[in-house]
Amino acid sequence: MKLQKKLYNVEAAENLMDRSFNESKRTKDDDIGIPKFFQLYEKLFYNIPKTGQISHTSIINKSSEYAGGVVSNLKQDVTTLKNRIFELEVKIADLENSKNLIELDNNVKEAEIFELKNS
Repeated sequence: MKLQKKLYNVEAAENLMDRSFNESKRTKDDDIGIPKFFQLYEKLFYNIPKTGQISHTSIINKSSEYAGGVVSNLKQDVTTLKNRIFELEVKIADLENSKNLIELDNNVKEAEIFELKNS
């Protein structure tokens, strides 16, 4: 059996070999677990932006999307309260219009009474 050895110069070897890392070896630290996650979250809490793509808002939205609950309930509560406010504003406007009509009617009647007394 005859063995052959092929030699490449450095430039040819660079063209043939892929030296980039596509994946690194996982370590025990990669699996943080739920308790470790919350410890890290508490540690990073005030460093996380309030809004943006990676923020408290995105965490809330993602969790609410998954679990339902607080945010969707709050949005529903806000919508319900806004509708109730609108209904009450309409009732107030109706009552004010009624009051104005009653006052106008009273003024007309008082004028009529005044005329009847003075004629």
